[in-house]
Order: sequence, then structure tokens, then C-alpha cells
Amino acid sequence: MGRRLPTTVLRISLTILLVLCLFLRPPGSHASVSYKPNIVLILADDLGIGDVGCYGNDTIRTPNIDRLAKEGVKLTQHIAAAPLCTPSRAAFLTGRYPIRSGMDATNDYRVIQWAGASGGLPPNETTFAKILQQQGYITGLVGGKGMGGWEGGIRVPGIFRWPGVLPADTVIDEPTSLMDIYPTVTYLAGGIVPQDRTPNIDQLAKEGVKLTQHIAAAPLCTPSRAAFLTGRYPIRSGMASSNGYRALQWNAGSGGLPVNETTFAKVLRQQGYTTGLIGKWHQGMNCEALNDHCHHPSNHGFDYFYGMPFTLLNNCQKNKPPELDAALQAKLWLCTQIIALAVLTVIIGKLTDLISTSWKIVAFFALAGSLFFTSWYSSYGFVQYWNCILMRNYDITEQPMKLERTAALMLKEAVSFIERNKHGPFLLFVSFLHVHTPLFTTEKFLGKSRHGLYGDNVEEMDWLVGKILDAIDKEDLKNNTFTYFASDHGGQLEAQEGKTQLGGWNGIYKGGKGMGGWEGGIRVPGIFRWPGVFPADTVIDEPTSLMDIYPTVAHLGGGIVPQDRVVDGRNLMPLLQGKVQQSEHEFMFHYCGSYLHAVRWHQKDSGALWKAHYVTPIFHPEGAGACYGRGICPCFGEGVTHHDPPLLFDLSRDPSEAKPLSPGTEPLFDTVISRIERAVQDHRQTLTPVPQQLSLYNIMWKPWLQPCCGTFPFCWCDREGDSAHPAL
Repeated sequence: MGRRLPTTVLRISLTILLVLCLFLRPPGSHASVSYKPNIVLILADDLGIGDVGCYGNDTIRTPNIDRLAKEGVKLTQHIAAAPLCTPSRAAFLTGRYPIRSGMDATNDYRVIQWAGASGGLPPNETTFAKILQQQGYITGLVGGKGMGGWEGGIRVPGIFRWPGVLPADTVIDEPTSLMDIYPTVTYLAGGIVPQDRTPNIDQLAKEGVKLTQHIAAAPLCTPSRAAFLTGRYPIRSGMASSNGYRALQWNAGSGGLPVNETTFAKVLRQQGYTTGLIGKWHQGMNCEALNDHCHHPSNHGFDYFYGMPFTLLNNCQKNKPPELDAALQAKLWLCTQIIALAVLTVIIGKLTDLISTSWKIVAFFALAGSLFFTSWYSSYGFVQYWNCILMRNYDITEQPMKLERTAALMLKEAVSFIERNKHGPFLLFVSFLHVHTPLFTTEKFLGKSRHGLYGDNVEEMDWLVGKILDAIDKEDLKNNTFTYFASDHGGQLEAQEGKTQLGGWNGIYKGGKGMGGWEGGIRVPGIFRWPGVFPADTVIDEPTSLMDIYPTVAHLGGGIVPQDRVVDGRNLMPLLQGKVQQSEHEFMFHYCGSYLHAVRWHQKDSGALWKAHYVTPIFHPEGAGACYGRGICPCFGEGVTHHDPPLLFDLSRDPSEAKPLSPGTEPLFDTVISRIERAVQDHRQTLTPVPQQLSLYNIMWKPWLQPCCGTFPFCWCDREGDSAHPAL
């Protein structure tokens, strides 16, 4: 536990210290950067680091560049952000990796090919030239490839001169980047580097406790949320899949959170709490009959529900490529076209006497083809109507939902719930639709961030958080309210539209959504605020889990955690209040569907944090860090690699999981692996067979279970009305 400076501040400070060496200036020197210097940046094209005299070349004469180095500072470990000109220069201009601005490529065309092409640096990116213009500068531009990971492709010359400020003839061997020029130049001009603008979430962390090792129980929404609600690994409730479908696919499926599972909402309702869920559910609706509501939020402890029983998809917005089973839909379309072509060929052959067959056979195949098309298009062709709906308790209010007003309606409902229940204990679970694709964002926030549509959506979500906190403050409930903010899993790296990144960024952590073992898929924000109870502006580095919310909330509400089943979460109150310094978690088990991919061991006597990977996904393309060719990484089959012995990392020294240990590099390797394997055996002894809620039968679309506002299949209604459309 401890307090830290923000990473951005540390990075800029390090850049200034290393690159400008201002700490070396003589006392009283005029070079205190109290004035704005002229700035000249010279960038060569395709120049290798070994081509310059001051970097060791004794056959090519570069006396003027050598003079620049002799009169200033030379960097020996200056790294380009990309090994090709277009993405490298984009990073140089913006101080951001090319993947953040959409200037990377997932195909073989990694640079702009034509002057008349429509691609380029997005207008919402802020270059250092823009910042200098704002500071009164007049700005002007005059004017080893393809080996991304090798030093020859990315290590470049870096020379700085500023007489009287930078010490002459100095060599710095510390790692630096071309992207460091951006914050350095901004600093010199008196500008401010644009920051991610999530002031409300940031304030929540400042007023409370921030967890840096908060772990989701699964890397996808349906199983992760099931674990969050029950405090149990999804495999215990049947919410972990052994097939390729790891989340519920339809409102009209029969799978979902089992009735015999006890959510924290059930526990608190038994203690007299009024409980409400606003937003996304994605835990199922019906079991055997329409309106049996066996999986509905009201059957899992929530007195009031307003929101989306399913989840957002690209299919919910017109003119977006399909997201639900896109690969399967493409195959079904291909089969339909082949059948249609075959039938048409037979008909033409029959009419021209080239094929001798009866018209009955032709009619049979034509009918079979029509039935095949109807059987799949009746579901996949109307996803917007079947899945994209809003409900209030048991009643459908919009089918399909109108995304342009959904955020405002959700906010209105959350604030109204707080106002209605301010006098008695209440539980409000706000389950945002943000920041899932298709990233529908209201006009007020479009184009406001430096991170494109995804950043706009994040900033809108932050604004919604602020409005909910304002409602709590308005009712004078701040000091009597336990507030928690998190995400259900990591950002999806594969979410792209053309070159535009639509998914989140997982920081230094490898992997993302859908990857059961890598940190990027399961490490999420975790922020708690309770003034007077939790110490403000506190950071806790101990391993914690989303499943810990269950016993924590049950404890706060005076409830009792069920004793007839295994609960994997731990009460966080002692840790959050500072009464203990270590988490109760010794081992955490990281599943991908029903397959155990990795195990974390918090060795408390040494402080080491070991993590063993038994299975890892095969990235596509190789080394890409994600599964771009698949849309999401698989859990089993040909798309994964099994490791024996497992890959071992010490997260306390290598949080990015970049350098796997071996018996030759880690003396405790065999001891650690042996201890983890015993823990796995003990864990498996606690598992009991349960019905699989995500079986192929349970997740398939069943017309008789389809929620419908109207007479099926003519399902349409708008019961919100324009008058219920509050402005954001």
C-alpha cells in the first residue's frame, strides 16, 4: 500500500531530466527555460544509426551532424515507435504509439501508398505543432524498414543542442523514444500535454482507494458478471463454456444465471434493502417458456430493473458490420448463395434440355434452399429487433432501442432511483452499456477526446459517473454511501473498423478481452470511496478480485454469505480500511471458458507474485499481441499452445509478462511450479458438476422464448416517447 505519482508525470519528468539535462545547468544560468526558445527539429528518412560518424561510422563523412553531437547531447538508445515512416512519424508528431491513432496496420500495407488516399493522421490528434501554435509559435514544415522488433529497424540517432543549457559533448545511454520529443517540446513552449479526461472517475480515486491488481474472474462479460454477482468462479455455476460460445448470444436463449445461485442483491434484499439494477444484464431471461423469467434480474434479488437484458452489439446500430456470429453468418450466406446458384443452374439446364430431371426434384431443392435461408435469416437477419431492446422490470419499453437517447434514459433512471430511495438503505447497481461497441456516443462528446470514438465514449461514461455522484451529493448521502467503480474485463484489442481502434488499451499488460490468462484480459480498474471510512488517495497493490464485492457487500448489509456452497471472494473491508496490509487471496485461478489457463500465487512470506500459464492463445498475426484474424482469442483447440512445464512469471518484477522464467534463470522454478500444481489439485477437488448454461442448446435462438412487444414476429414499440428523452 502506498501513494504514487501518476505515470504520465513520471514519464515527462524523466524525459526532461534525461533529454534536456536541466539539472546540470549552472546556478543562475539564463537557461532556466523561463523563456520560450526557438525549436528546430530535423528528421532524416531511412537513416541507419550506423550511418553517422559520431555513432561509429568512419567511412561516411558527416562533420556537421558530428558537430551537433559535440556541442550537445547524444542519445545511444533512442528508439522509433515503428520501423516504417508513416506510423513512426505519426508517433513522433503525437507522442503516442501508432495503434492509438489508427496509424498502424493489420495488413501488408503499413504506410500510406498514394497522395490521393483518404487515410492519414486523424484530425482529432493533437500534434506538438498544434500545441506550439496555441503558445504563439510560428510553425513550419519543410519538406531499417520492416523489421519491427529488431534494434536495427527502430534504434535511431538522437542528437540535441542548446548551448548554455545542455552540456556539450555528452552521451546518454538511457532508453528514450522519438515519442519523447512531443512532451519535451510541449514543455519548452509552456504548453500542457493533453491528458485523458476522466475527471469524475479520477476524483473518485482521489477521494478513496484505488486497487492496482483488481482481477476479473473471466475475460468476457457473461461469465465475469456471473462471478461478480455470486462471488464464485463461473465454472461453479455453469456459466463457463466448454465450446466456442463463451457469452449468451440471444435474449431468446434458455441459458442464464441459475435460479439456485444467490446474488448479493438477494442477500441485501433479505436485510431490508431496496435493490435496483440500471443498465446491462446479460445473464439470461427465460428457461422453458416465454415470461417464466427464471433468469430475469427480478428473480435474482433486484426489486427494480431498467435497462438492456442483453448487451450492446454492432448489430444494434444501423450501417455497422454484424458482430454477432459474424464468421458463421458469412458461411451461411456463402452456403445460401451456392444453393441458389445450384438451383438456378438446374432450372436453366432443365429449360434448355441440358439436364434431364423432373420438375419435382427441382422444386424440392428450391424449397429446401428456401427453408435453409429462412431458418437462419429469421434469427440473424433481425438481431436488432431480437436482442437490442430496453425493459422496465418485465415490460419492454423499446424494441428496437434508440441508441441516441439510451445514455440519457439510463442516467435519468439511476438518478430517479437514488431520489426515490434516499431515506432507506438501498443497493444500486449501475451496469453501463459503455464502452462496448458500437460505441454510440451522443453529439455533445463526439470528437472531444484524443482517442477517437473510443475516447469519446469513455469521456461520456465519466460524465455519467459524475452525474450519479452529483445525485448522491445532492441528497446528502456521500458520507453514508459505499461507492465502487470497476470494469467486467479488459479492453478488446481486436475491435477495429478499418484502421480505427475501437477497443480499449490495457496499459503495460499483455493481452485483452477474451484471453483468460494474460493480465490485459483480466486486470481491471478497482476504485472504492466511502468518506470517513476509507483513507483518501490511497493505492493498494495487493491481489483482489471482482468476486470480493459479494462478501464485502453482504458484510456491509448485515447479511450472511451462503454456507452451503464455495464462495471464492473475500471480504475487502479490513484491507480497504488499512487494518490489514495483505490480501486474503493466496491463489487465483484464471479460466478461459471452462479451461484453466493460468494460476496466480501470492507468496506472502516473500512478497513474490508468481503466475504460471498452462495454456496461452496463439496470436494472429504472429507477435501481434491479439487474435486479429479470429476476432477474439479461443480457449482451446488449434488456436492455443499448451505449456509443459508452464510458462512462469514473477509479476512483482515483470508485470508485463515479457520474460518467462526457467530453471536456469530462477532457482525456485521447480518449487514454485510444484506448489502451484498442488493448489490446482486442491481447487479441482472443490468443483462439482453442474448444468452447462452456455451449452449449444442453451445459447441458440428459440422463437418461442423471444421477448416481443407486439405480436411475434412483428415486434416493435416505443413506450419511452420523445418526452422521456432528457438531454445530456
